[in-house]
Amino acid sequence: MFKILVLILIFLSLLCLVIFAQDEAVRFLCSADKSELGMDDVLNLKITVEGNIPGNPKIELPKLEQEFFIVATSQSEDTVIKAGKSSTIYVSNITLMPKRPGEIIIPAAKLKVDSKVYKSEPIKIKVIPAKPFKELSPEDQEENGGQEQTTL
Repeated sequence: MFKILVLILIFLSLLCLVIFAQDEAVRFLCSADKSELGMDDVLNLKITVEGNIPGNPKIELPKLEQEFFIVATSQSEDTVIKAGKSSTIYVSNITLMPKRPGEIIIPAAKLKVDSKVYKSEPIKIKVIPAKPFKELSPEDQEENGGQEQTTL
């Protein structure tokens, strides 16, 4: 009987440790909305940090300006409460336009929480050259009411 009671106490103690360890977990993810794009297209880079993090997370981004024009940025912060436990989700969105065609690797981003450093995975992007502008023939212009169309 005593051994069973001790085993139950050990099991409950380990279960509590696992639950508390999960509460302290940090999830760090960097993702892109596409793996291939044209020179005239944009790429949306999303950086997500989730966990019980004191203050704003300190994210070290790779040098994006070498390969991309930064078109826009936005940030959001949400707090989620599940079973009485709170967790904060930080999301940064960066809209990028490539500077050159070819294969581009976005290096890993880094996050430091207390003394722990988290790294995202590098992201491989293929940038294809923009399609050349096609001028309308006189027949096509007549079909469009004599109006020339331009593509930006």
